[in-house]
Amino acid sequence: MKICDALADDEERRKLTPFIANEITVFAGRDMQLRSLIQTVEQTDSPLRLIPIAAEVFGCRRAVFQEKGYAVTRWDEKVRVVVGNVSLELPSSLVKRQATPIDSASNVFEGSGVTVIVDQGPFVDRLDSYAGRPEYQEMNNEVAGTASRTISFQNPNRGAYTVATHLPAPKYVTVVIQADAHVPEQVPREIIESLRLLD
Repeated sequence: MKICDALADDEERRKLTPFIANEITVFAGRDMQLRSLIQTVEQTDSPLRLIPIAAEVFGCRRAVFQEKGYAVTRWDEKVRVVVGNVSLELPSSLVKRQATPIDSASNVFEGSGVTVIVDQGPFVDRLDSYAGRPEYQEMNNEVAGTASRTISFQNPNRGAYTVATHLPAPKYVTVVIQADAHVPEQVPREIIESLRLLD
């Protein structure tokens, strides 16, 4: 795998830090994993999406290939968004898909294997219908200074999991986060913890 197109001279090559060396090791390992994955797919005749993404690391361009069509995400890069009477912090890679203010303020954000559904109003999902789902868990906690109920469960058929919270009357706010299995568990938890009421 070609990591850098060119380095100016030997002195610049000697300036490669242990961090860059580690980056090279990581991507070399990833290259081997992809080769193995490609061989497996060829044997099973299954489609495989390989998307080259150019990335800059200290002036060196490299090709990063993605098995599932999403980039390596910096989960700590966040942006605060406002939906109706609430705000919350989302990873900056998520974008708004739609707004459907029928009887409440609602929005859907998605990206990097994460879908966030924010809904408000008296007809929001109370999260009562999910008991019995695989690895279902429920806890009463406080979100945005308000008593709430947070649940989580696995979606094994989709290779994903769900974390959701509901703030009851008079707030009537429900946030549902569906995440692919590769998404760290703290990502949906931090989204819920960032929820703030604006009124």
